[in-house]
Amino acid sequence: SEELEKEEQDDDDDIGLVIWPSARTMLRWLTGGATVGSAPEVVGKTLLELGAGTGFLAKGLIEAGVGRIFAFEGSAAALENMRKEMQALEGHICPMYWNW
Repeated sequence: SEELEKEEQDDDDDIGLVIWPSARTMLRWLTGGATVGSAPEVVGKTLLELGAGTGFLAKGLIEAGVGRIFAFEGSAAALENMRKEMQALEGHICPMYWNW
């Protein structure tokens, strides 16, 4: 869309195309694999993710039983990548643009 094109960043600045260690840690915690603290119950819930990047966390949570995730991303390039990668999960993962 035109709005996405206007907000597109330089490829050098596009950190949304990287799976960050924190996404792996959050997935492990929310799905019960971490040993520190207790995570909220997420199975069957609708969640919102800000800075969803590649969609790694959203995909892992859907596979763990989360009902639906609204995955917001501020990078046009990362959002387009996530939309392509998550097509098979359409209806469960809803990639959304938000330039916060």
